[in-house]
Amino acid sequence: MSALILLGIDRVMGLRVTREEEMLGLDLALHGERIE
Repeated sequence: MSALILLGIDRVMGLRVTREEEMLGLDLALHGERIE
């Protein structure tokens, strides 16, 4: 059941971030925040 839900989410909005977003940091890429 979980696999079907994840497959649906992946097709609609994607589950992975780009390589650039990963290198920049997910806090900044997804939320616009930087950890100090």
